[in-house]
Amino acid sequence: MTPKPIVILAFLAFVLPGSAFAAVILTLVSGGQVPSPQGGTVSFTGSLTNSSPDLVFLNGDVNIVPSALFALDDAVFFAEAPLFLSPGETYSGLFFNITVAAGVLPGSYVGSFTVQGGADSNSFDDLATSEFTVVATSTQAVPEPSTGSILFLTLLLCGSTRIVGRIYNLGHPKSVKVSSTAQSGTLCDAESRTLRRRLS
Repeated sequence: MTPKPIVILAFLAFVLPGSAFAAVILTLVSGGQVPSPQGGTVSFTGSLTNSSPDLVFLNGDVNIVPSALFALDDAVFFAEAPLFLSPGETYSGLFFNITVAAGVLPGSYVGSFTVQGGADSNSFDDLATSEFTVVATSTQAVPEPSTGSILFLTLLLCGSTRIVGRIYNLGHPKSVKVSSTAQSGTLCDAESRTLRRRLS
């Protein structure tokens, strides 16, 4: 019967520090978007709050990026964040930068960032995890048709209208032929003159 209290006490000593670290809260905020397909860099700021009653050391991080096109640089976090957080203390600032390589398609890409630490400088327990989203937006504008292309299509359409009008008027009264082809030809000629003036 003697070993039982020892086992129970050892188990409690192992669990209680972990439950205290669960009170560390991480919130991340994106600093913008990246262009597609050029790529670029976006920064993530945020806050890390120790709402536990214990001192918590900040010793490392684990990150998951969406794909090989994304590179996460966490050097800024270790350069600016404190070595530890006292009970109730909050760190607010820059956590990491995400560099997106060229060729990324437009869309939203999700990753995660976990701060590690614990009761001393040698602990690497997972203290808090937050997902982040990188948004890539398209910068390729749809090209507008040139004036020369519009003129070519207009002339092609007018020529087709005249041909169709002549075919239709075969076997019809002359008055019908004049009204169907002459009017369409007049409209097409006017449109062609307008487009030619724009080109000159």
